[in-house]
Amino acid sequence: ISLGITGNQDGIGTYPAFSLLGSLGYPVNGKKITGYYPSQVANTNLKWESTAQYNGGVDIGFFNNRLNFVFDLYYKKTSDLLLNVTIPSSSGFTTGLKNIGQVENKGIELSVNATPLAKEFVWTTNFNITFNKNKVLNLGGLPSIFPAQPSQEDSGIQLGRIIQVGKPLGTFYGYVFDGLFSTSDDIASSAQPNAAPGDIKYKDLSGPDGVPDNTINDLDRTTIGNAQPEFFGGFTNDFSYKNFDLNINMIFNYGNDIYNGTRVLLENMQGVGNMSAATINRWTPEYQTGNLPRMLRSKTTMRVSSQYIEDGSYLRFQNITLGYNVPSKFLSAAKYISTFRLYASLQNFFTITNYSGINPEVSRYGQDNLGAGYDSFSYPLAKSVMFGLNINF
Repeated sequence: ISLGITGNQDGIGTYPAFSLLGSLGYPVNGKKITGYYPSQVANTNLKWESTAQYNGGVDIGFFNNRLNFVFDLYYKKTSDLLLNVTIPSSSGFTTGLKNIGQVENKGIELSVNATPLAKEFVWTTNFNITFNKNKVLNLGGLPSIFPAQPSQEDSGIQLGRIIQVGKPLGTFYGYVFDGLFSTSDDIASSAQPNAAPGDIKYKDLSGPDGVPDNTINDLDRTTIGNAQPEFFGGFTNDFSYKNFDLNINMIFNYGNDIYNGTRVLLENMQGVGNMSAATINRWTPEYQTGNLPRMLRSKTTMRVSSQYIEDGSYLRFQNITLGYNVPSKFLSAAKYISTFRLYASLQNFFTITNYSGINPEVSRYGQDNLGAGYDSFSYPLAKSVMFGLNINF
């Protein structure tokens, strides 16, 4: 059993509590003049985040430790979260750093280590799995806030994200995609009277008592996905028989969603860049069964929606290595070599997933919890085949 409180200043940056000046050069009478301007809004009340954590666990071994279990329960509560929040632009800034709210994480971790076979054929295995539940507890009295867009955000992609009390971090927020309009009759009876055949149809969710009000506006946005997995873990197996050995290492993630921003840009059909081959099956009067809208130079009708939310679950064979140790009797002629091992290895070679992007283990914004689950031309993991040898003298 353990408990403790830790502080975290990660995300504060350099001197965020103070108003800073930035410089900018501009020409005056043929000369370059340097001017200064406020580049950062001050918040002298900033402080570290703090996390209180409680753990309880047990380690159990059976059969002379050939079978071991590690079972842990934990609860973490983080207070004074450091968040970039949107502020009135009349201040001269659009975002500011603030301590706001509380978030909890609670879950179960289970690990199993075993040696099922230990004779001429040896098999050892390790399996671990984590179930974590994340929830926002408090936002300083507000029911929800919309975090600021990352400064490095790609042009043309808006992040449909929200921080909402009772929901996990990494919640996707937007409209519910409801197919495409095919006929003028469909449009006349819909909440989008200005649409045209081939335009995207969104579900009308707002109105008094939950009854649709025949209008599509901001009130029709809802939770459309969650970047938090239901569980994740790893599975490693080591086999050896005589002079051969085999290692198979797998990792998995289940139940999380990904917002595929790569598709947003490659399927926009605005004629300003390369497009995905999927746009061949866009809606046309002759082909009305596709799920991509008609080609249109202006995409003012496109919104952040469930159309680009995909299942991010995956099983990845992270490493497969097969090795062979040359018997010592063949090394007798080389008296200075004690062991000689040949091996071949596959890295990230097999991934089982329904995600249409390059890499389901995507992290466009690194460790940013608010930007989890976003893909926008993220660099893929390299698949590699390696051959090698180990020699001991």
